[in-house]
Amino acid sequence: MISGYAKCGMWNEAFELFTKMVVGLGIRPNESALKEDQGFELSVTLGTALVDMYCKCGSAEKALKVFNEMPVKNVLSRSSMIGGLAMNGCGKQALSLFWRMQIVGLAPNGVTFLTVLHGCSHSGLVDEGRRIFYLMTEDYEIEPQLEHYGCMVDLLGRAGLIKEALDFVDSLSVKPHAALWGALLSACRIHGNEELGEELGKHLIELEPDHSGRYTLLSNIYAAARRWDDVETVRKLFKERGVSKNPGNCSRSNMTNHAM
Repeated sequence: MISGYAKCGMWNEAFELFTKMVVGLGIRPNESALKEDQGFELSVTLGTALVDMYCKCGSAEKALKVFNEMPVKNVLSRSSMIGGLAMNGCGKQALSLFWRMQIVGLAPNGVTFLTVLHGCSHSGLVDEGRRIFYLMTEDYEIEPQLEHYGCMVDLLGRAGLIKEALDFVDSLSVKPHAALWGALLSACRIHGNEELGEELGKHLIELEPDHSGRYTLLSNIYAAARRWDDVETVRKLFKERGVSKNPGNCSRSNMTNHAM
């Protein structure tokens, strides 16, 4: 059951059932129950799984404790810990662990760079993010994927560097996908760049006419500028196209904040 919950991403349920098993029923867990303090060897596989589980449950400290106790750490386990720290808002710690990889001579891969760039983005570490992106492309000669580009756009956009983010997108040798424009649109909303935000919002609605979050972001930009007629226009277009309010999109885009 614990494994089933975990595979479905139901981390709180997995944790609750595990606690009930150990505390409530007094059952001594084995390795498959992912418990590190019962005398089992903390292998790379088990340790990485524990790190991932604790981080997704919001317990970065417990994840770090497990990570530090692992006798052997590979690229996957280190990437998982870096990503977990980034996920829990510990960008500087994620960055520190990333640089420690260089010291021990373990080469990061594309996933590692993605996780640390994510941490830089959510912690506002712009200079560090630029440096790491350059390190990935120049020193390690890893070709960026669209997800790496997305992290850079998000990093610059969150910091209010809208023009630099736009120039970055324009300089790409690959065709930007909707998520890149979406990250830039979010930045325009946050930093009040009405003109570019309107342009991007209209473009994204045409690219992804069934994505409710795109309508919401454009509507919020109009609402912030008190352009109520335009807010109403977006609302009508949303209804006419029969767009469903996807829960994931709603939470990311603050669907209830303004016009939708």
